[in-house]
Amino acid sequence: MITQSVLTSLKANKGVVALCAAIFFSLLSQGIISPVLPQYAESFDDRAFLIGAAVGLFGIGRVVMGLPAGFLAQRRGRRAVLIGGTALTFLGAILVPFSSNLVELMVFRGISGLGGGAYMVGAAIYLRDVSTPETRTRYQSLQDLSIVLGVTVGPFIGGWMADSYGIKSALYVQAAVVLFAVAIAWVWLPETKGKVDAARASATSQTGPSTLAALKILLSHPGFVVASTFNLSIVAFRQGGRFAIMPLFAQQKGFDLTDIGIFLTVTHIPQFITIIGGGYMSDRFGRKTTIIPAATLIILGITAFVYADNFVLLLLAAVLMGAGEGFVGPPLITYAADVAPSGMVGITMGLYRTIGGTGFLGGALFLGAVADLLSYEWSLWVSGILVVVAAAVFIVVAKEPNRVHSQ
Repeated sequence: MITQSVLTSLKANKGVVALCAAIFFSLLSQGIISPVLPQYAESFDDRAFLIGAAVGLFGIGRVVMGLPAGFLAQRRGRRAVLIGGTALTFLGAILVPFSSNLVELMVFRGISGLGGGAYMVGAAIYLRDVSTPETRTRYQSLQDLSIVLGVTVGPFIGGWMADSYGIKSALYVQAAVVLFAVAIAWVWLPETKGKVDAARASATSQTGPSTLAALKILLSHPGFVVASTFNLSIVAFRQGGRFAIMPLFAQQKGFDLTDIGIFLTVTHIPQFITIIGGGYMSDRFGRKTTIIPAATLIILGITAFVYADNFVLLLLAAVLMGAGEGFVGPPLITYAADVAPSGMVGITMGLYRTIGGTGFLGGALFLGAVADLLSYEWSLWVSGILVVVAAAVFIVVAKEPNRVHSQ
């Protein structure tokens, strides 16, 4: 549970509430477009590879914008990244309905992806700014909760809009929702950079390392490297396994599209509980506390899915995998924040997001190739093995950071 101290802090810190609201509406917009974008892309070209590229381009922004957004947040402030990133997402979103061919659609989705990649990095930095080492995971979990809520509610709105008023109506609503997120960030989100810089200056007279030096420190830090790699395996499983291979495998098993849609929705529901619980456990007992339960639940979920021959077992698989992913997200990004070099939290969060972001497209391509060469079943087993191995390496290699860590 989120403790009373965190709830009290949230009431006193309206900036965190505004940030979570902006994240929610940004991800709500992505949820709205998710059930209609493949069909919209198909109206230009029916080749599955190109349709998949149009859908997946948004995730590339996490790779491209990770480091630039972290550097900008460090130098120019968190508001610049959060407002600018959300505005860039809006620009791409409002252009999507006016696409005249698949290339234009890809370009506009790419623009939105760059903005999305920027504000996700900015949000992680902002939450690190306003938290303490004792509450850091619970604050980081607020980002994941806002994301999960948005992508859970959004598809229902998008599907209903498309069925009732046509596909483009959902695209216009998506853009309007992102614009609302821009307005929230612009009006209610205060800057935190000056406060953090002042606190660091009063704590030490030393200047932080240069950007290049910080990158070298991070890439030579065993704990940061294995945490980032573990995150990459989770993202690859989610995007390649859960969102790409599993729907195809489920259809091959005989489940219809309604069953598959419910399955994907249900995977998000247990995350609300495990994100909160995992955040509390991580802050209370250490960053590695939830890793074994997370990896265990994910591999059990994969096993249940592989052998699912009825709807109940399919839903059980969804619950297990969703619970596992909820446990693992906040502690990993918090660990990265804990080990950030002094004054280099922006670069740290940016690099962490960049490494993990490669799993968006890389996971789909790699697991798709395994499925082509072997089978859907083997593709999922490979994904699960990678998650378990990455979890084991993190537990063995990463050392719990000093809980008294300067912000």
